[in-house]
Amino acid sequence: MNLTIVAHADNILMVGVNYKGKTDVAGKPFRDDILAGALKNGIGWVDYVYLNPVQTNLYYKTAYYR
Repeated sequence: MNLTIVAHADNILMVGVNYKGKTDVAGKPFRDDILAGALKNGIGWVDYVYLNPVQTNLYYKTAYYR
């Protein structure tokens, strides 16, 4: 619940990093929103903007949490 990444399929350098308060490229703290929503509702969806480091494009993404 402290928003520290414990596993990542694409970037092992992210493992062990705390993302509390860190935002997407649009300034939305979506990880904090996921935690708050999960604690309040148990499940839900959150939208955010993803910067693809390989293709250098921005993508709108939706994450389901439970």
